[in-house]
Amino acid sequence: MTQSSLYKAIKAKKKVWPRMHTQRNLDTTAHALDENTGKHPNSESIWKSLQNGATLTKKSKTFHWKLLHDAHRVGHHWEHTTVSNEFMPCTYCDVNEESMTHILLECGASGQQHVWRLARATWQSTDLPWPHISIGLIMGIMLAEIRSPEGDVLKGPMRLFRILVSEAAYLIWKLRCDWRIGEEGNTAKIHTPSTIEAKWMKIVNTRINHDRILTDSHAYGKKALKRQLVVATWQQILENNRLIDALPDKWLSRSGVLVGIKKLVHYRRG
Repeated sequence: MTQSSLYKAIKAKKKVWPRMHTQRNLDTTAHALDENTGKHPNSESIWKSLQNGATLTKKSKTFHWKLLHDAHRVGHHWEHTTVSNEFMPCTYCDVNEESMTHILLECGASGQQHVWRLARATWQSTDLPWPHISIGLIMGIMLAEIRSPEGDVLKGPMRLFRILVSEAAYLIWKLRCDWRIGEEGNTAKIHTPSTIEAKWMKIVNTRINHDRILTDSHAYGKKALKRQLVVATWQQILENNRLIDALPDKWLSRSGVLVGIKKLVHYRRG
């Protein structure tokens, strides 16, 4: 046995215990997925899900990885520092600890309420129920499922839901950082609903066009996305979805075809 193989054997045998906050997040994620799918995934499955395919962007994968690891420097991370009074609470909401749950699902300054309304309005064209969004489901979004009333997995809508939730969570995080760090928490500089809507529309349209590009098997070979999956993902939320139903190949390959998500009438009325 060489020194190298001995080292690898010792490393493989050594048990690596997760950090307390990481394990808590993994447990929260597994519980949320149990409620969503009826399955209770183990930690390995949760971690591996973040590595799969082109559903998550690289930046979104990093964000979700840090979210599971409790690695974003907010809230309790400042507890034993000299600036804890300034950085640990959310003074806008008068909350003692600005946790990621607070930022993504509760905060009045992070834009989360508007972003989730936009995500839900985008989803409404599918005519499927919008699942309950929790911090656990956000962390485990790549294992979340969407099924028909008969219980069949709907691959297109399921991928769309995963994209919408992951992009919404990452956008909220960016909005929060822009305001709290970039604008130093100036309440006059909180992002307006119209600004947030413009950012959301740009994000979703960018994802649509990236998917179209990634269907090019000549450029991406075996890594290319299946055309049927891309059509199934976006068809119901596109303004010209009847054209896409009739001419899916032309929609995917012709750069001259204008695409975009439907106007968010439900959001504006809400």
